[in-house]
Amino acid sequence: MPRAAIISEIEQQVVLATGCPGLLIYGRRRMGKSTLLRNLEGLLPQRVRVVILSMQDARAFTSIPDFVTLISQEVAAVLPGASELPADLRGLERFLDSTQKRLDVADRRLLLAIDEYENLDHKIGEGAFSEDLLAVIRESIQTHRRLIWAFAGSHAIDDLVHAAWTSYLVSARTIEVIPFELAETRLLLTEPLKSSSLWRTSGAEPPRFAPGFWGEGGIERIHAEAGGWPHLLQLVAETVVDLVNSVGRVSVDGALLERALDRAVAYDNNTFLELLERESPLPGEWDYLRSFRSAEEQPVPSSEALDRSLRRRRLVIEEAGRYRLRVPLMARWLRQRV
Repeated sequence: MPRAAIISEIEQQVVLATGCPGLLIYGRRRMGKSTLLRNLEGLLPQRVRVVILSMQDARAFTSIPDFVTLISQEVAAVLPGASELPADLRGLERFLDSTQKRLDVADRRLLLAIDEYENLDHKIGEGAFSEDLLAVIRESIQTHRRLIWAFAGSHAIDDLVHAAWTSYLVSARTIEVIPFELAETRLLLTEPLKSSSLWRTSGAEPPRFAPGFWGEGGIERIHAEAGGWPHLLQLVAETVVDLVNSVGRVSVDGALLERALDRAVAYDNNTFLELLERESPLPGEWDYLRSFRSAEEQPVPSSEALDRSLRRRRLVIEEAGRYRLRVPLMARWLRQRV
């Protein structure tokens, strides 16, 4: 899915005449951040080169020299001409200076995105990385106006505790990757390969699903059940198609959709565990969520920290001064699997 509104926000920042002061791309787990980054190359203007580094790649998180080497190798692959590749922070500074000059000559910009950037904070906390790395990045943001640093992750910057991130990235613009709108869900369920580069180059017509395949009001129901959460939408859609094929049906009805929803929460148990239980470290947080097994709604928690966590994680929605779960599929998982 092209996520046109989010791509447009990123493009506006990347092509600012004065240079972009860095980006923070924030979104909950399984919201599609990494997919968004991987597809930026074909969606931004041609004069913008894109380099993506994942902090889950062992080549990135083992040590500062390995991190520096990986950055320089990836940049050199899309912007040839570097005289030397660095192995330490002093060398990285020189490399970034030369990269800025080459971008000037070529009239290009470079988006350098660090995915799962919260792992940088963990490495600083472990002592494997020095906070000096962030000082180098801050200086680059301020002086290299054609080189745009972007940090993507599922934690807000004030969740990170091992370095003064807000100081180092004080001017960075935050772009949030949010759940699908209904129109995006409809496109996903009816033309899932419309934006696939594989199909564009093949010259063949990509497969489509007629809206009626999903049953009367089926697209709207699936969107509501998943709360627009991209991964959960794909999970339900896959499960529905598998069931349709296994029973020899040509379309979906209410009973089959109910079976698919039940099966989906069993299939993807680990995702629900991660989104609900494992990301609930505050005292009473998991107990509060677990209470939705037997209650459609609950009072707003008295703890300000707990309340802030639930809202930031997009787990609850307020109605008439009370909370209910934003994603009905999560409530289904709690009732059936906890």
